[in-house]
Amino acid sequence: MNNVQQGEHEDASIFQQRPLLQIGDEEEWLRRNGLMEEPHLGAASEYNQSEARRRVQEQFIYQKKVHNKLFEKENREDQSLEEDRQNRLNDWKEETISLVTADMKEDALAVNLAMLASHSDTVFTMAESRAHYGSSSLSLSLPEYSSEAVHAFLNMLPEINLSAEESTIHYDHIMDACRLAHYLQCNELLEKIVKIVIAEIDSANCLSLCQLADQLALPSLMEASLSFIMKSLSSLETHEVWNEIGSELRDQIQAIKAILKSNNRRDLFFSSFTEYVAVFAEQVQYYKERLAEARMQQERHDQDSPAWAYTQDKINRQAERVETLKIMLAEQKRIFLPRPDGDVPRFKKNRKVQSQDSV
Repeated sequence: MNNVQQGEHEDASIFQQRPLLQIGDEEEWLRRNGLMEEPHLGAASEYNQSEARRRVQEQFIYQKKVHNKLFEKENREDQSLEEDRQNRLNDWKEETISLVTADMKEDALAVNLAMLASHSDTVFTMAESRAHYGSSSLSLSLPEYSSEAVHAFLNMLPEINLSAEESTIHYDHIMDACRLAHYLQCNELLEKIVKIVIAEIDSANCLSLCQLADQLALPSLMEASLSFIMKSLSSLETHEVWNEIGSELRDQIQAIKAILKSNNRRDLFFSSFTEYVAVFAEQVQYYKERLAEARMQQERHDQDSPAWAYTQDKINRQAERVETLKIMLAEQKRIFLPRPDGDVPRFKKNRKVQSQDSV
């Protein structure tokens, strides 16, 4: 009996010595065993790091599931559209489209519809929507281009995927081809032509290429041609070609040089000449408005007071400054804005051009 009682006392003693484990939720467990573990290490403790890794992994998996669910339908739609486009091109393999040029005297130029539509979004849309016009024949008028230029453009289409060594594109009609590629939305050919032109920028064509890039909204060509002008400012005036280039280009270079000097800057960046002139015009308008406000306030003061004379002197100087800025703005418009007729970029004749994908 005594042994039994003694055993019961020992069990009770052991039970009292053991810590009582509280029943808590996951957050309580993490707080005790994660955040409070190894307080001298803080966030660098093993428990905290493992918990952080687990949470990041769970978030990554969840994000991936959400993205797959969101974009799965879009990817299927894109694939379906591409298959539908290819099926339509296959149906058009035996059809032609007539191209009418400026100097066309006889029959129009017949071009395979599937070939041209595979490169041109414009032609593809025309062919796809012709059922709405009740006619199966297709004709495209190109009155601004000669037959020779259109032939050169068509000869460039098969060379889109050729390497630089295999390409045989020439300068003769490259600018017409660039405009045609932009008009017909032949994006791949347009990108290739732009790369070719960028590689051949020089002092004879940089101005016209800037204007072309501005007209067709080609940012890479605009940046490259402007960069050429910027880098040439320090040495171009003493170069032997300075007297050979046009007066318009010289005016632009000198104007940019003066702008950089007045702003104490090495570079100025604008997406186009039109944007630069617009910013200049905005500044002129700002000073005109401030001048008008100053004149209105001046009318409220007595003309016999010393303050009126002091303020009037400043207003007169500001008026002279505004007039000077207006004259400068008119000059900047003359120099930088493209003219209606536009210059055609000049390239060296009878020289083969090869695309440079690294440009």
